[in-house]
Amino acid sequence: MAEVHPPISSAPRRASANDLAKASARTHRATKNFANHAFVPSKAKHAVGNTTAAEVFPPEVLKSLEPVLGPPAGDFMKGRNGVTHYVMEEPDASVAKTPRDVVCCAHGLGTNLHVYDALARDLLLAGFTVLRYEYFNHGYSKSDDTFLVIDENVMVSQVEDLLNHVLEDGEHLHNFVGHSTGGVVAIMAARSLPNRKIDHLGLISPAVWANKPLIAKLGERVPSFLFNLMKWGFKPMDFAVSDSYTQNCHVAFARDKKTKEYRYEAAYKKCLAGTKATFAVHPYYTAGIMSISNFYLNDSLLPLWRDYHKEISAKGVRSNVVYGDEDIVVPNLGTLSTIENTVCTVLPQQGHECLYENTATVSPVLIEFFNDR
Repeated sequence: MAEVHPPISSAPRRASANDLAKASARTHRATKNFANHAFVPSKAKHAVGNTTAAEVFPPEVLKSLEPVLGPPAGDFMKGRNGVTHYVMEEPDASVAKTPRDVVCCAHGLGTNLHVYDALARDLLLAGFTVLRYEYFNHGYSKSDDTFLVIDENVMVSQVEDLLNHVLEDGEHLHNFVGHSTGGVVAIMAARSLPNRKIDHLGLISPAVWANKPLIAKLGERVPSFLFNLMKWGFKPMDFAVSDSYTQNCHVAFARDKKTKEYRYEAAYKKCLAGTKATFAVHPYYTAGIMSISNFYLNDSLLPLWRDYHKEISAKGVRSNVVYGDEDIVVPNLGTLSTIENTVCTVLPQQGHECLYENTATVSPVLIEFFNDR
């Protein structure tokens, strides 16, 4: 059944002080112990099958999104917490691996599956099957509740539902690529979904540390309260999120230390323009960014995600941490090389957004790594 959408132009009801207090208390109770509820793999397939973009978004939303995101490609899957937009591509039969070798790709905060367009082409030419998808309220994926608290359980259950939907029973995934936020997703998938045998992680600037704008750091101190302010229509929260994320975009690309000019200026300008356009037209984008930032990438959680990486590495999961030597968004990545089964590949004169800057330097590293089994 198609989802019934209220008119996009309708203004949310303004919350009273009592409403905010009650909502904040509910969210606080659900999230006060962020990481105390370990993900438990499901014994049942929760995905209920494919749906369509027209059943997910009202026509006026699709009309505004397509010029910014491009027409929705691939398929839509209805899972536990919403609809996931994904693209699964098979290589040409002349180069395809037998049995098929699948690489799952998880993008960064605020981006979408198109960040992997170039890498996907290279992986397909190398014989890999490529699966790309989008987080809830990113791209064309949408949560049932626009203001869903997107935490560890939600992120991993989305991956679990998707893999159960597109892979055969008992089929192993082996390879997982994650950029920034996606690097954390890759670590959690390897840890939480042992039946898929995810044992090779391509971690591109994984967000296990974070150098965040001041406004984001302040917001993380009271995440539930601020998230509820947004939920109840407090418009300054939307501006705060878009401003903070845009600040991050400015520093995510490599700059010449002397001239301060962007080394990949065209890529930077394209990314910035796309970000601003998405904020302008996407009705769920701001909530998606704020939810993941507050409840998944909160600074208080990052030490635990690093512990998760150590845990799976000790069990034999191999990681290649690929990052630019001018990445100032995620510091300290070189220290991960001290962890067993982990190597680091440093890309000269590149920043956090190396997939935008120069994918040609990333693809050979990951293809060689995934072939080394």
